[in-house]
Amino acid sequence: MPSATRVHSSDTQVFIDDVIITGLQTKNVEINREYQDLNSLGSTHNKDKILTSNQTVSINLDYLVVDYGFDPFDTDAGLLNIDKQEIKIVDTTHEFIATGVYLQSCSLDISVGETPRGTASYEADGIAYDDQVFLTQLDQTQHQNVNLFRPQEITVSKSAGFEDGVEGCGGGICSFCIQSASISVSLNREPVNRAGEMVPRMRYPSLPINGEISFEAVKTKMKDVDISSLVLEKGSLIFDLKRSAKNYSLQYSIKDCSLTSVSEGLDIDGNATMSFSYQFPLNNTGLRVLKITPECDLENEWGNIDIWLDECDWPQP
Repeated sequence: MPSATRVHSSDTQVFIDDVIITGLQTKNVEINREYQDLNSLGSTHNKDKILTSNQTVSINLDYLVVDYGFDPFDTDAGLLNIDKQEIKIVDTTHEFIATGVYLQSCSLDISVGETPRGTASYEADGIAYDDQVFLTQLDQTQHQNVNLFRPQEITVSKSAGFEDGVEGCGGGICSFCIQSASISVSLNREPVNRAGEMVPRMRYPSLPINGEISFEAVKTKMKDVDISSLVLEKGSLIFDLKRSAKNYSLQYSIKDCSLTSVSEGLDIDGNATMSFSYQFPLNNTGLRVLKITPECDLENEWGNIDIWLDECDWPQP
């Protein structure tokens, strides 16, 4: 009988700039050809279809947030950069290479009882296939040292004096019983073309750009909203993803957040919930991702060596 060849999820690896993505859950590649109908005078139908200059390939990734893993929010050049990237997808049949890749949007989603997840959408200017490069069973990876963030160790806090801010349960203080929260950014890049070239020279973000933050919480008290103020209040919101087993924290700190809407909902046999929506201006310093780890100094802490060995993130062999 003829053998069947298939591509399983365990036989697929995705790289961005030659760095493998850990925690990846789904990937989707979509090729939509942009074209223009070519008509002629006196004809009732289209003669031809010609490609336009803005041909892109969409690549969508869904991933789990893990420590020291893939995170599109965490970039040295900031989300507004115009640096081109390269994405490689390798499986048991071939290697798919996307060049001239730009980040288009990204999001972080947190829910009660769920592992934090993120999404990232990219657009590429060019693609290529190489059937001489492929994976075998010996290329499978296990990522045994990957650590997830537990839902009960995730907190949301606000800056001091931010009256319109939402604060979750932490340190014995509970402002709202937050059920879910999300951060999302859409960059809305515009292509810059040059006469005589099909591929855009660059894709720059169309400013100004506002990111969005949303919360859903069980109603435990009333939230006063001042609708008489001419200027909306601004403050900071901090998402803190902790991993107490290693005393490690991943923080998303967002400045200049403004409350834009509050809604209340209630269903039969359910709890009353309140939804809060915020906006923040996106710039290279407004959204920061911080990795907080303890300082490991064994030379001066031999008396507490057992604690240090348990709490510090030592390099893996």
